[in-house]
Amino acid sequence: MTESNYDAFKGKLVSEDLIFGDEEMSPMSKAMNQWRYQHLLGMARAAASGSDKVTVDADFHLGEMISYLDERLSLTKSSLFTVEDIFEALASIDPGHASPPSSTESDFATDDYLKSLEALVANNVAARPWRADQPPHAVTKTAFPGAAPEIPLPPSLRKP
Repeated sequence: MTESNYDAFKGKLVSEDLIFGDEEMSPMSKAMNQWRYQHLLGMARAAASGSDKVTVDADFHLGEMISYLDERLSLTKSSLFTVEDIFEALASIDPGHASPPSSTESDFATDDYLKSLEALVANNVAARPWRADQPPHAVTKTAFPGAAPEIPLPPSLRKP
């Protein structure tokens, strides 16, 4: 891959709000943003190596990448329905965002990265066994508009 492909890919990720542009970010935010970028690039490179539908350039489509990863790793059976679910699982094993993959390197091993994602999926199932094989609406939070309802006091504690 060329530097221009990486730049186009990164631009696509920024335009789709998957990562932020690097301007005016704190060092901690930049580190987290770079962590996300490296993982997205690693997932995209792994998916592109196994599918002609996934490209790592300006024509990148997140849905195609997730579809390939789901087919390969059974993400939905493991209750990882979106890229944000994958990031949540990744953050659970790297909470400080200190260990991103070296996905920009020319010798990046996509097979090794896929193996690490397989382990992540297995860890996710082990950590949340009640979520395995459940549909998204059964295990993900939906919107809760408005304030929480007031819990009424039992009659014996109510003021007359």
